[in-house]
Amino acid sequence: MHRVPCRAPLSLTKERFRAQALATTNPEEPGNSASRISYLHATHVLDPDGSIAVANGDYIDQFVRTPQGWRIAARRLHLISFVRLDSPAP
Repeated sequence: MHRVPCRAPLSLTKERFRAQALATTNPEEPGNSASRISYLHATHVLDPDGSIAVANGDYIDQFVRTPQGWRIAARRLHLISFVRLDSPAP
């Protein structure tokens, strides 16, 4: 997978995530450029004792075909919501 730096909103950069996952598909179509929307629903584990952050939004990716295959040329994050949830104290 081709990794592209993404400018995250400041609220996202203040936390250090312990676990997260993301998947992106490559286009299969004629031509040398394409765009895709990937919908985001991510649960980030901030603290193994129960603190999580839940993000919802989408990525709009612009792809270009290169001799090595499809690559992401540009990515835009549209964050709809980002909520931190803490477990109640025992």
